[in-house]
Amino acid sequence: DTSAAPKITETPSWAGVVLGPPPENSRYYAVIGSFTVPNPRPAKTFDGQPSKWVGSAWVGIDGWLGQNTLFQAGIDWTVSVEDNGTTSTAYRAWHEWVPDLPTYFPNFVIEPGDTITILCETNSTSYGTCAIQNQNKGVAAQQGFHAPADAGNATKFDLEGKFVEWIVEDQKNGYGPLPFADFGSIEWFDCQAAT
Repeated sequence: DTSAAPKITETPSWAGVVLGPPPENSRYYAVIGSFTVPNPRPAKTFDGQPSKWVGSAWVGIDGWLGQNTLFQAGIDWTVSVEDNGTTSTAYRAWHEWVPDLPTYFPNFVIEPGDTITILCETNSTSYGTCAIQNQNKGVAAQQGFHAPADAGNATKFDLEGKFVEWIVEDQKNGYGPLPFADFGSIEWFDCQAAT
């Protein structure tokens, strides 16, 4: 789709490209992109104390300019530094329909240098499928799921299909952003959005 110029965007916790809105009387129903998995490390401000450093890369539909829902999938990484200075990195692949929490794909193998391709596709405003593939390892996973609703079903978090994103992000907990790992750089490629 070339109807809207992509916007390179950043906030205090994430950066990437946002595309939208789509042509009049249409909506984005799919987004795909690929990137090379980084080999993250503690940030340069690391003070030597044991800690965890995190980050994630994802594609998604909506969730921009005050929208209350976001349909997305990606990977995250956690760099752990032990008392003895030993560093280890764990990766996880996930999908999520905000405001629900992420669901992790079990046994999805990820290593630095792998090429990951992520697709989020909807066949209605309230149902979609996220798929993720590790091109190097030959493993893939996908999951279809419905838009969440609040307890009384009064508010359903259907998609508008107004924006798509390719993002690298810090992670948060209930207290705010977590220490952001130094991931070097991530370049998204083979990116497409469908209306």
